[in-house]
Amino acid sequence: MDLCFSIIVCSYNPDPCIFDKVIKSLSRLSTPVNTDVEFVIVDNNSKNPLSESEALKYFLQNTRNSKCVVENKPGLTEARKRGFLEAKYNWIVFFDDDNEPAEDFLQVLSMGLSTYPQLCCTGPGTINVEYQGKSYDPWFDKVKFRFQQRNHTEFKCSSETKHFEDFYPVGTGMVIRKDILSIYIDKVVRGIYTLSDRKGRSLASGGDLQIVFTCAELGYAIGVLPGLKLNHLIPANRTTVSYLVKQIYGTSSTCLIAYDQVFPRVIKSSTDSNSFFLFSMVLRIMYSSWKKDGAKEMQ
Repeated sequence: MDLCFSIIVCSYNPDPCIFDKVIKSLSRLSTPVNTDVEFVIVDNNSKNPLSESEALKYFLQNTRNSKCVVENKPGLTEARKRGFLEAKYNWIVFFDDDNEPAEDFLQVLSMGLSTYPQLCCTGPGTINVEYQGKSYDPWFDKVKFRFQQRNHTEFKCSSETKHFEDFYPVGTGMVIRKDILSIYIDKVVRGIYTLSDRKGRSLASGGDLQIVFTCAELGYAIGVLPGLKLNHLIPANRTTVSYLVKQIYGTSSTCLIAYDQVFPRVIKSSTDSNSFFLFSMVLRIMYSSWKKDGAKEMQ
């Protein structure tokens, strides 16, 4: 199967300076030989329309196979669904509006998918968290893992369904085969998966978990690619304890729902006591983001 990429950037009320950096990073991407690439920018009904962004205007005018569409239904899940419907190529690359991919992102991705043809869902092995703004509490350097910082130097893949492996991709820079994503989208449309993911001021998530779990449930290999890199740019208004607490709650409160909607029989057939099973399942699902070393650093 030829490798052609639909890059989808989902955005809602982005920080203007960060969004400009993201758009400029897209223009710097090096495209592999004999590979088609398209860009779909999804404006999830932002207060200030993305069409007013000068950086985006310039990008669209000077980049073939690029467009910006508006999705009025709120929520990251709806934005991803709209991006999927607009996409025409066989691999989907999801970027958020604060993801700055390395210039060789597509080159490394293409090589990785060719080297490991069993992969159907992957992402960057290296995510560098960069706090934006002149000052922030140094304590936040200890909790960058909460913003998905990672550095995997060894390739691993699995289709493990029992829990979320620490080498599974997160939403930041997630890459998935379109035909597999279509199965996830179908379940969203039919109401089997009900999580809206980030929506308005809510930081509830779970959509990226369900995409990964859907791959695992179908028996496909999942794993991040070492050498695939991007920067996660964090605006100053997110480097507060109140935001971090809200983010932790939003993430953890949807993990069990995400898992149960993909693997309903696992929980229903469990012989463990409800309280113990729920507690252990949440711990398993959150394993990759709430690492032991990170928890120790927060003590």
